[in-house]
Amino acid sequence: MEFVSKYYDNHLVFEARDLNLDTPGVLRYKRELSAALFQEENISNIVLQFKDVILKDNVSLGALLYAHRFAKGREGNCILISPTVKTVSLLKMAKLDKAFTILTDEKKINKLLKTLQSKEKKSGLSRNEEEVDNKNEDDNSSEKYPVDGDFKFIE
Repeated sequence: MEFVSKYYDNHLVFEARDLNLDTPGVLRYKRELSAALFQEENISNIVLQFKDVILKDNVSLGALLYAHRFAKGREGNCILISPTVKTVSLLKMAKLDKAFTILTDEKKINKLLKTLQSKEKKSGLSRNEEEVDNKNEDDNSSEKYPVDGDFKFIE
């Protein structure tokens, strides 16, 4: 199980690899997604790459809705890229297929990813350069977001 996060302007591309979304998998997914979402303050759109993800039941759907609610709360969208046939059929059975933009066509997926990558190049500084600049401006960044104890998920 591996997670990869990439940031492009106000988009988070979150890729889960070899993930089984049973109950322990859902907890790990939500923890990793939350950490990725709160790395950048301006994220409003979430692109989930779900090529290697296996959904098990309604708990799995709740994991997808977690990302959807976050994006909608910031007036953005949640896009599923390359979901399995089973994932799409589960979404349709639960009548949640309209809640997500679902991309299965390779040409459309590549076009979206190229568009996002071009936004990154136009923005000037890379994410790492921005982090260095922010640390130089304010060395008290840990005081902005104090973390006490474990993460609590509010659903």
